[in-house]
Amino acid sequence: MISKDYPQDYNYDKYVEWHEKNIKNDVPLIENIDKFRNELKKDYRTYFNQIGQLLTQINSYCSKEIKIQYKDIVKGENQLPLQEISSDENSISYDNLFKPTKSIVDKLWRKNHDLNSDFINISNIKLYVKDLARTSVVCPSLLYAKFFAERLKQWKTVIEPDDITKHLPKIIDVVVDDEAKLASGYFAYHSTISFENDNFIEIQIYSQLSSIWRNLSHNIYANSRLGNIEQEGFGKTNTRLVSLGHMLHLAECEIERIQKEIISK
Repeated sequence: MISKDYPQDYNYDKYVEWHEKNIKNDVPLIENIDKFRNELKKDYRTYFNQIGQLLTQINSYCSKEIKIQYKDIVKGENQLPLQEISSDENSISYDNLFKPTKSIVDKLWRKNHDLNSDFINISNIKLYVKDLARTSVVCPSLLYAKFFAERLKQWKTVIEPDDITKHLPKIIDVVVDDEAKLASGYFAYHSTISFENDNFIEIQIYSQLSSIWRNLSHNIYANSRLGNIEQEGFGKTNTRLVSLGHMLHLAECEIERIQKEIISK
């Protein structure tokens, strides 16, 4: 069994204390995680540049094909993370592409919770956590997000072989969800891009409505953990946010249904 002093409920300070007690090579944990993140930011510059190339080409293909398939019913432009990807390594925008130190601590707690040996640590975390680096594509609608995800999955067919060789040489594989999955209250298609030496970047593909909910929930979650917002209760912010998430999802499903009905006529 896992050691008795393992924090069963997440507590940042208590977990750091436990980790440093049981995984000596990571001491001091926070300093070494910060160092690890800085190394990732340097190492992943090439990978993110190729992610930018990949998404640009998929987006160009989608914008043309969707007009033909959906008779101009599905409109709007996708928001690609090109500005963040091209930002300076020391900028906030580029830094935001990587999981924050506190979130890495949280993830280590979750991953090590049920282990009694061979704990996940900084040296092997990339094998178990595939979203240390992540970005997103925001689409006009859930239907467009599904279309984009399908074409991303077919990237080797969509993109010319010469372009793959020239612009995407380090991409080993692209795995995409077949269905949008619930992620922290909003639905998104998840894709994992794998590169050489077991390096991964996660891409979430979701709608503009989901983007609004996602931004709200992120801010409320952060404030809740600081104790600035009551967690639950009738009429409380968190409770209303959950209800809003359900309402937005129902709205998106109805929009998709109406779009398909119009197209089929």
